Amino acid sequence: MRFSIAVPCPQCGNPITVKAVGAQKLPDAKCTRCGAVLYSADSSTVSMRVLHRAQQEIDNGDFTLSIILSAMAVECEIATLFFKWKRVDFHMADTSRDVRVTEEQEQEWENEFRRWYAVTQKLDNFSKLMTRIDFDAFVSGDATLTKRFAGIQAASNSTSPKKVFVEQLFGRRNRILHSGKVDFGKLDAADCFKQARNLLTIIAAMDRARYERVFPPQQSTSSI
Repeated sequence: MRFSIAVPCPQCGNPITVKAVGAQKLPDAKCTRCGAVLYSADSSTVSMRVLHRAQQEIDNGDFTLSIILSAMAVECEIATLFFKWKRVDFHMADTSRDVRVTEEQEQEWENEFRRWYAVTQKLDNFSKLMTRIDFDAFVSGDATLTKRFAGIQAASNSTSPKKVFVEQLFGRRNRILHSGKVDFGKLDAADCFKQARNLLTIIAAMDRARYERVFPPQQSTSSI
């Protein structure tokens, strides 16, 4: 898959388009206006590259493909973090020896993840893995997230954040893949892209919560 990411020139602000294919590192780029060189420190994940491609398809006018890619970016990030934390847990279970993850262990995790079939199940199971509570409880219990997404829930008939995202993003994706509805417009694609970004924000917050639980910050023991 080809990826195209627009970044501002650090000198003049002119947008610079950087392109990569597959897992290639984003190359250094030169501004066509002022000649400044933008050196790549590429840390982009696959999910973020897919999301950038979703934006690119909106610009290209392929709104149906953009909706599919927006949903794909979210599911890709959930899968990536699922396997990351499975490996962390595996190695932390016995830190006294260097044990490699076997193919059998990887397959066991793969089978577990595949059992998260429905999107609602994926969101809840992922949230429980990261935070020990389900998706709605996590979002509702975080004042910052609740305030940020209050408008989204207000525009929906559902009071469940999880169901709102399922309806507004994955519902459209499913109508494309399962029902053959391919005549979505730009507003639909832009809304799905927005919901995917919102979901990725929540997923990142869950990942941070898991990190802080597993690796709590060191508290100062000094006294004044």
